[in-house]
Amino acid sequence: MMAAFKPNLLLRTLGLWVLSSFVFLNFASIPAQAQQPPQQQQAETAKPSWLQKLGVKQAEPQEPEEEADDEDANKNPTPPGEGALPVVNPAPPIQVPIETLICQNECEVGAGECTEEGARICKMKGKCAVWTTPYFCKDGQTCENGRCKSGAVKTLVYVALAALILAFGFTIFSYWRGLRGSPRELAILFIAKIIEYTAYGATQLTFVLFLSTIVGLSDMQAGSYIGIWSTLISVITMMVGALVDVIGIKRTLLLGILGLLLARLVMPFTGNFWLVTLFGFVPMAIGVAIMAPVISVGIKRYTTKEGASLGFGLFYTLMNVGWAAGAWLFDYVREQFGDHGVTMIPGLHIEMHTYALIFLIAFLLTIPTLLLVLFMRDGVKRSETGIEIEPTKLATGRGGFSTLSEPIKKAAVDTVKIMRDVFKQRAFWVFMGMIAILIGVRLVFLHFHYTFPKYGLRVLGEGVKIGSIYGVLNPVIIVILVPIVSALTKKVSSYKMMIIGTLISAGSVFLVTMPEHTFDFLTDSFVGELVYDWWLEVAPVDRKPIYMSLVVFITLFTVGEAIWSPRLTQFTAEIAPEGREGTYISLSMLPFFLGKLFAGPLSGWLLETYVPEGGDLSNHAMVWVWIGAIAVLSPIGLFCFARHFRAAEKKPAESAE
Repeated sequence: MMAAFKPNLLLRTLGLWVLSSFVFLNFASIPAQAQQPPQQQQAETAKPSWLQKLGVKQAEPQEPEEEADDEDANKNPTPPGEGALPVVNPAPPIQVPIETLICQNECEVGAGECTEEGARICKMKGKCAVWTTPYFCKDGQTCENGRCKSGAVKTLVYVALAALILAFGFTIFSYWRGLRGSPRELAILFIAKIIEYTAYGATQLTFVLFLSTIVGLSDMQAGSYIGIWSTLISVITMMVGALVDVIGIKRTLLLGILGLLLARLVMPFTGNFWLVTLFGFVPMAIGVAIMAPVISVGIKRYTTKEGASLGFGLFYTLMNVGWAAGAWLFDYVREQFGDHGVTMIPGLHIEMHTYALIFLIAFLLTIPTLLLVLFMRDGVKRSETGIEIEPTKLATGRGGFSTLSEPIKKAAVDTVKIMRDVFKQRAFWVFMGMIAILIGVRLVFLHFHYTFPKYGLRVLGEGVKIGSIYGVLNPVIIVILVPIVSALTKKVSSYKMMIIGTLISAGSVFLVTMPEHTFDFLTDSFVGELVYDWWLEVAPVDRKPIYMSLVVFITLFTVGEAIWSPRLTQFTAEIAPEGREGTYISLSMLPFFLGKLFAGPLSGWLLETYVPEGGDLSNHAMVWVWIGAIAVLSPIGLFCFARHFRAAEKKPAESAE
């Protein structure tokens, strides 16, 4: 209860750290204007009209000129029809008064929208606009909000959305019905998880963009930086368990939330490398590392043995929902303010870059999480007989830190002894080698976070919903498929499922490297209308073939993930020796730690080499050739070491008999 909450000395110290950080920032932070590169200082329009999206603006009244006719020709747009795009179902061109348009120097833009008369498109040819009417909406389609949409697809969309909402509601209801009798702390934990993953999902997609655009790091530097930072999170995560046992779930969560609040408050207001690192990424690493394992511990304590599986199932579902919400938020903020927009913050009179604004929004989302956690009670536990409250005995006063550190030291010493014994076992190193084989396909996830945001902006164009292409599509499919796949394949061995799943996931990466028009047949079908007009809202002239290749690739990759990912954790637990399950599961992350250190610099190198900013993008598919070549090592390794995997699976079964 709130009346009984007394911050311990550790929390007070962290609070003083936060306060001192703010004072320091008042003197050390750089001006807001200096955060932006010179070419990005001008704010983009929040809600541009379709003419503004085309790069066209109203001409200002001009005084009569006495210049030569040749110079006048360079100032006026090319007449309608000249240099037009290929015409399908030709229609009379839309009459647009030439005097309402002007040219923009060094600008190449394209956009289009349907009208009742047809479609209007503006492309910059050299320095002048070319207008044409390339097509009408197809038979059975009507023009709605600038997009051609058919009644049949509209019905399909609405029915599918209704079905998804009903299925999701039924899933949540079924989970919660099985968790009746759990304390309110469990509900608080789940709500906090959704909010935090929304904030984390949005910022995760922004990290590399923030580091390059605002902090000024190169692609290689930003990739290496985020790889080291991600590894730091994993290291801290391994150390959190003992802390939870000593100070309890509530206080541990508060420590993590305070770290997140500090980081998300500092990062929007400075682009200084050292300030961003010390007061941004470091406390954020601590906060992120604390939140995930503590929530898992909380689910175990707040449920019965029978209800634990339901609790973790609901946790996994809500985690994906939160991630999808974060990716949507990332796209929405960029759509409203532009990828290089600078926005004046009301009341603060501070100009803020769009990517910095995303961190500020994440800070605002963290506040309700803090308020929710304050309503949690210490020492709450759900037993078979009901809810029990055993307050955590945390020493305070002069010996507070000493008393607090003793259990942590003891836990650390015991952990080191166990690990030392495990490291001497040959079976453990065989186990580590088997787990390391799967790093290849797991690194694809990191490239979705490190590589894809910049790749999408440079290859597809600014303003594209790059968050939705992966960050929304992947979690939605996972939430739907995982329960179905698990129910249908529960009698199939984990090894077989991992081979099938990794083969699908790794193979799907190469779909992006196929000839660019491979999936054109989908573009002209109802799938194309779903993707371009309903989901990503891409104008006709901006519909590059790579869009459909990426959608097909991510869809199939996620299908494979739904097959192999749940079985990886199960396989790890199955082959671990009795009494060493926890040690094996925690140490199974070590190969992935090393993978993170490798994936970060690789991401930067791929971007600088094949999709350099403002450079030649003709070899962009090579990014996926490298990623796919590394991913395919996983199914190949599973095939090559089949004998070891099958033997490892048989041992637990034989010992059980």
